[in-house]
Amino acid sequence: MWDWDRSVTLKFSTRLYSMKKQIIVLLVLLLVCSFMKAQDLGHGEVVKTNIASGELGIGQELVMDKISVEFKKVISDSRCPEQVNCIWQGEAKVLLGITMNGTYFEKELVISGAAKQAVHFGLLELSVPYLKPYPRTAQGISLKDYCLGVNVVTNPQ
Repeated sequence: MWDWDRSVTLKFSTRLYSMKKQIIVLLVLLLVCSFMKAQDLGHGEVVKTNIASGELGIGQELVMDKISVEFKKVISDSRCPEQVNCIWQGEAKVLLGITMNGTYFEKELVISGAAKQAVHFGLLELSVPYLKPYPRTAQGISLKDYCLGVNVVTNPQ
């Protein structure tokens, strides 16, 4: 005579054992993948830490511990106005006055749609991601209306 309770129990425990093995294999794979990703971050990507960011009008200054950045002026603004089809998207050039550890220097930076320049000094990187307002057709921009986005980040080596 066949014992049905014992057969059902054996099938259930066999399936449970099989599921446990699959879960353990899956966890090991996830652990290996996360370890490999952590290794990639150490070799391929640079983690940057934001020190300061802000928006500056002409003549305004962003002051940090040993560095200050002043938005001196807009040298040129040839960005293609909104609602106009241009062959070239144009660019804007700005002049920054930078004081670092008591030393003053000026730097021109170009802001275009494709690439944004950055200034590197030591472990710091200063970038200007945008210049507002964006030009519109048939409207000039007053110098007092310009606003420059400024980011300063560290680049640990």
